[in-house]
Formats: sequence, structure tokens, C-alpha cells
Amino acid sequence: MKKFVKGIAILFFITLFNISCIDRDTIAGTGKETPDIIIAAGGNSQFGIVNYKLPTPLKVRVLAANGRPVRGIIVEFSVENSNAIFSDTSATTNADGYAQTTVTLGAKADSIRISASVFGLKGSPVKFTLLASASSAATIEMVEGNNQTGNVGDNLPTALKVKVSDFYNNPVPNSVVYFSTNNGTVQPSSALTDSLGIAFSFWKLDTIVGNKKAQALISSISNGTINFNATALSLLIPSYFSRVSNEIFYSLQGTTINNILRVNVLDKFKNPVYRKPPAVGIFVKFDVRTGLGTVSPNSSPTGSTGDASASVILDSYDSIVRIAANVGFGFPEINFTVFAYKYCQIDSLKSSGGLVTLYWQKNLNPNFANYTLQRCNNFNFDGTTIDVKVISDENVVTTDDNTAVIGSSPFYRMRFNYTNGFYFYTNLRDVTVNP
Repeated sequence: MKKFVKGIAILFFITLFNISCIDRDTIAGTGKETPDIIIAAGGNSQFGIVNYKLPTPLKVRVLAANGRPVRGIIVEFSVENSNAIFSDTSATTNADGYAQTTVTLGAKADSIRISASVFGLKGSPVKFTLLASASSAATIEMVEGNNQTGNVGDNLPTALKVKVSDFYNNPVPNSVVYFSTNNGTVQPSSALTDSLGIAFSFWKLDTIVGNKKAQALISSISNGTINFNATALSLLIPSYFSRVSNEIFYSLQGTTINNILRVNVLDKFKNPVYRKPPAVGIFVKFDVRTGLGTVSPNSSPTGSTGDASASVILDSYDSIVRIAANVGFGFPEINFTVFAYKYCQIDSLKSSGGLVTLYWQKNLNPNFANYTLQRCNNFNFDGTTIDVKVISDENVVTTDDNTAVIGSSPFYRMRFNYTNGFYFYTNLRDVTVNP
């Protein structure tokens, strides 16, 4: 009986030992199993910034056909785009069939594809996909939009565009870029960079002709300002047409008066209608409507101030020359009048016994209405008006200056008054009063 009980006990322990061995082989490989398949066991779909060590290792497991883990199998890890560093490029499966490596992301912000391979196994290679994101913004650079030219008050055709990158030249998305200008408006005034690190804004110029500036700023980095330049041009469409010079002129017959006629042309923002470069304005036509004379040039372009001018060439005859300036665009003409006269020709001047006599050719000086002679003291006219007597048949003017001191040399000037209201003075010097 005792022998039977002892036998039963031995059989029980043998059976229990066998069961334990089977369970242990199921959980931990003995190395005798034939590897059949490799599967992913952890670490996939992680992400981090560039040059960052991921917290979770990439893990695979090698199993036999019966599902038991297989240890001692070498697993090779490789990266497709060389944008990762492994703690182990090859790892051996442990007793549980696991092999792993730790990954440090590379310097390029990109999707990273990693393979874990065992030649000949099902599921090989196992694929992992990781994501390396850009680090914080380090630089800002101009992409496009600089040195544009546009009309005053208009939007420039190309957006102001900048790119924000990290220290490794990766584009940085979702960075705030601020746009500003004192020469118009920018919309939007702040913008987030897109996936390519690009932010942009549109610039509407102000209404003043000239050079303009705008800025793009990212405040999180030093030297984070980009300057844009632009040129605002006049519209070249007149909205204001006005006279700059006088309306009425007086000049000697047979003379040329350079650039005497002057008008001004402005756009709707009161900028000169003119562009440079290249130098181009709008043409104003000058035409003689009545009288003896010509204008030169007949068509004159506006300059940098919006002015256009022309010269007048008078014939050698008394004449009233009327000239019209026309810019078109429905504006009324601007008129000018030039009175042409012959200068007084003085033949001689004599004085005897206080009587001053002026000899001149009256027949060569038509259109005179009257004459006045004034005497001065020390070259400052004292307003003394002396009666003038005209002797037409002798073509002389006799002046009775009884108050002149004999032996003195008074200084006279003669005022000639024209019928059209114009007048001029002729100064008379070196007249000695004789007894």
C-alpha cells in the first residue's frame, strides 16, 4: 500500500513538471522553435521635433508557427531617407521574442519610414512611420513682393511673402508674422505661416507719389524684420488742370519769351501727372487763336511737378496775341493774352533855362494814351509829377520844369501809358539844367 501511494506521488510530480515546461516554452522561446513571422510590437506613429529622441522604442516580435516566441533572432533596422539615428541598427530577440531599438529623429522635418527586417520571415520587413517636425523659428527670409511698382491708391499685384525656418532650415508652420506700413495698408496685418513656412499679406499703396516701405516681422527671433520697397506712380489721368503763370503778359514786339505760358496737371489725388522712370507725362497743346505770334512747342509734356510750358514768339507789329492751352479729357481750355508793343525810342534830351525837352519819334510808338514825367532826388522818386506838353507835329515832348536848379542834373523817368492799360517807365539820366 505504501509503495502504491509513493508511486502515485511520483507520477503526479512528473506530470506537474511536464506541464510547467510546456507553459514556459509557450511563454518564452527555447531557441529550438523555427521562426515563422515578425510583427510590430510598439513605437509606431510617433512624432517629435527634429533631433529629438523618441520616448518609446520601436519594437518587433518574432514568433514560431505555433505562436511561440523565438529568441536569438537578429533583427535589422533601417531608415529609407537617412533621417533617423538608431541606438541599435541590429537587435537580437529576447526570450519573449522581442527586439527593439531607440530612435533619434534627424535634422529634416519630414515623414520618416523605418523597416525592421528578418530575411525569409513572414511580415518582413515591418514598417514604422514617424514624423519629425520643425523646431522653433530661427530665421525669416523674403520670398517675393519686393521692389514693385503700382499706381497710387492701388493694390500691388504681388503679395508680400516671407518664409520662416528653424535652425536646420526646415519650414516652420503656425508662426505669427506681423505686416505693417506707413505708406498705405496691409491686409492681413498678421498671418500664420502655412506648412511650407510661408506667410503673406497684400499691400495697398497710399495716394502720394514716391518711394514706399513696408515690413514683415516675427517677434520671436532677433533680426526678425524683412523690409519691402515699392514705388507709387501717378495715375496719368488728369483731374485738375490749372494756370500757373499769369493770364496777361506785355512784351516788346519781335521778341521771344521763353516758357512764359505755364499750366499744371494733377491726378485725382493731386499728384503731378508724371512718371519716372521712364520719364513720361501727359501732353498739353498750346494754340494761337488770334494775333501775330507763334508758340513753341505746340505740344508740351508735363514734368515732375505736373507743369507744362511753352514759349511765345512775337512778330514785329503791335498785336494782341491770344493763346489757348488744352489738355483734353473734357477740361475747358486755359487762355492767355500777350500784348506786343514797340519800345519808346528816345532821340535826345536837352535842357535850357530850366526847360527840359525830350525828342522822340512818336510815330513809331502808337497806342500811347498819355505820358507822365517824374523827377527824382538821389535816385529815389519823390512822386513829383511834371506837366508834359506834346508837340505832335515836331514829334517832341516838352517838359516845363521851372523848379529845376540851374547847373543841377535831375534824374527823370517817363511813364508811357497804353490804351490797353499797360504802362512802362523810361529812365532819363545825365540831364544838366542850363541857364
